Amino acid sequence: MPYQFTPFGRVVIHVERGDVVVHGQAGRKVASLIAKDVDSVQPSDEQAQETHLRVQGSVTLTLPNDVALSLQGDIADVVLRSLAEVQLSGCRGDVVANELAALQVDGELRGDVALRQIRGAVSLQSVRGDLAGGHLGSLKVTQVKSDVSLVSVQDVQIGVVGGDLSVTHADSVLVREVKGNAALSSVTGTSELKRVGGDLAVGSPGASLTATDVNGDSGLRGPLLASGRYWLNAGGDVDARVSGNANLTIRAGGVLRLGTDIELISEEGGLTKARLGEEENPADLSIDAKGDVAINSPQYAGKRKVAAVETELRQTMSEVQRELGRAADSISQATLADVNRTDLSATVGMSVRSVVRDLLDSLSNKVAPPPPPAAKVPPVSPAPAKDELKMIMEMLASGVITVEEAEQLIAALDNSS
Repeated sequence: MPYQFTPFGRVVIHVERGDVVVHGQAGRKVASLIAKDVDSVQPSDEQAQETHLRVQGSVTLTLPNDVALSLQGDIADVVLRSLAEVQLSGCRGDVVANELAALQVDGELRGDVALRQIRGAVSLQSVRGDLAGGHLGSLKVTQVKSDVSLVSVQDVQIGVVGGDLSVTHADSVLVREVKGNAALSSVTGTSELKRVGGDLAVGSPGASLTATDVNGDSGLRGPLLASGRYWLNAGGDVDARVSGNANLTIRAGGVLRLGTDIELISEEGGLTKARLGEEENPADLSIDAKGDVAINSPQYAGKRKVAAVETELRQTMSEVQRELGRAADSISQATLADVNRTDLSATVGMSVRSVVRDLLDSLSNKVAPPPPPAAKVPPVSPAPAKDELKMIMEMLASGVITVEEAEQLIAALDNSS
């Protein structure tokens, strides 16, 4: 039977070797806890304004959605949904967080992380796996050892990305180092990348762009804003297709190609100055490249970088969906194995299916990439809910079905359960 208690202040849970699923509900007053073994409960600590619980094994908790939560101990996978501020001491598995007021992680996250619709600040220290997120307030991360894919984040600050970086729709981006390739698209404010180990692709660069040290090639697409400042320092080639009024300063180690819409001003000592458009409120575009430089030149083949920018959004969607499905399935299986199946199956199933459905709604309504050609949806044979959910997520990740078709299957799964 679930253990019920009235939360007093922040809820602090110490977990010994288990998965955690926490779901918030609006208007709820009493919390409901399901765990294999509840060691101790201190429901009222008036001095610290906290409610303390210590549990053994996996835990499923339903809270009022305005209660702050702290998770400590030896934690494996984590699913968090519809909660206020959450603090996590770290975990050795995957993390899925959806609809939170804020998220702070003080320790290392050893698995993959999928974040969606976190209104306030997200603060992470170290992520060993991939990080994928959409519709976030501010994101501050010290280190991610694999890939990072972000959509619709107000402010992005990252120390080191061990793999590739993709950011689509942001107010500002500041990254110290990307060891792989980097792609930025539709950043309205300031973008600063201090070092990129691979190639860089930028679309719609916003108010300013500073790429201090790009080891590979660079591609730049989109309008240059009035009085904007843009600087690219590349170890390879640079291909720019831009519009607007701009003063150009170019130093090319190889061949320089300028389009017919660019007026050459001067060439001296390997430094070329030119003008694009009118003289009124011009942007400044400075390019230093060891290779060739092409600006608005139809002769230069830079299609690979353009394609990289155009496909980032769909790649981000696939990554979020894949990691969410993997984490949700592993949590449901592990938790059901530890606790009484009859008591827990409905709670875990509802939480996991709600996270998946809400993420699909967000991706469908707010991102809306061009849909692939319609595919015939294979019939889903009768099976436990978690197996059907896993099958749907695998078909979605592999492109067999579309987002809309996945929504229909999940809705049918809910109706049949």
